[in-house]
Parts: sequence; C-alpha cells; structure tokens
Amino acid sequence: MSVDFKSQKLIKLGIVFYVIIFGLIALDIASDYGEGMDWAHVSVELLVLLVAVMGFSLLGRAYYQNTQNTLKNLQIDLDAAQQEAQRWRDESKELIEGLGVEIQKQFKTLVKKYHPDKNQGSRKFEDKLKKITLAYSQLKMTIGKKK
Repeated sequence: MSVDFKSQKLIKLGIVFYVIIFGLIALDIASDYGEGMDWAHVSVELLVLLVAVMGFSLLGRAYYQNTQNTLKNLQIDLDAAQQEAQRWRDESKELIEGLGVEIQKQFKTLVKKYHPDKNQGSRKFEDKLKKITLAYSQLKMTIGKKK
C-alpha cells in the first residue's frame, strides 16, 4: 500500500512524538528514585499523556488520510470500469442490431428462393421454407432478448 507525502509527514511527526514520550518516561522513572511525589512529577506525567494523545492522533489521521486516498482511487477505477462496460454494451447492441439486419436480408433472399409460388408446389421447397422460417423466428427471438 503506497502512502502519500502528507501521510508520510504525519507518520514521521507521530514517531517524533513517540521518541519524546519515551524520553519523558525515562525522566519520570528517574524522578521516581528521588524524593516523594511532587508537582513536577505530576506535570511530567500529564505532559507524557498529552504527547501520547497527540502522537496517536497524528498516526490515526495519517492512516485515515491514506485510507481516504485509497478509497478515492478505487472509486475512480470503479467509475472507469463502469464507463468501459457501458461502452461495451453499446457496441454489442450495435453489433447485434447489425447482425439482425443481415439475418433479415438473408431470410428474405431465402424466402424468395424457396417460396412455393415460385417453385410450383414442390414439397421439398415447402419443407425447406418451413425450416428457414422456424430458424429465423428463433434467431429473431434470441436477438430480441439480447437487446
């Protein structure tokens, strides 16, 4: 997963805060060996807590920004894919319509060729015409469903 420049800066700043926290914790531990608890000790603990909260906040913000950037990129990819799919649907619809026109032309040619009036009642041509008509009606229904 790539991290953008702004997120990298926030992560580095968060790491700096953690280094400061560890330094303050070391000071806190060292002050525990001195005399009892005093206000300086309490203020160091509050400072450690404040720096920790700021560090977590910065790291969380960096993670959030990186996640948002990833989501934006995914949305852009999704939009591009949807546009491409729509283009393919439009092209296939045009191809199917073109195919339908070609099939209709061929059907009319075959009907003229095998029509009983032209072939004086030949049973062989009548059977062929029935098969052609059946095949054409099935193709027409299939093409109609594809649209």
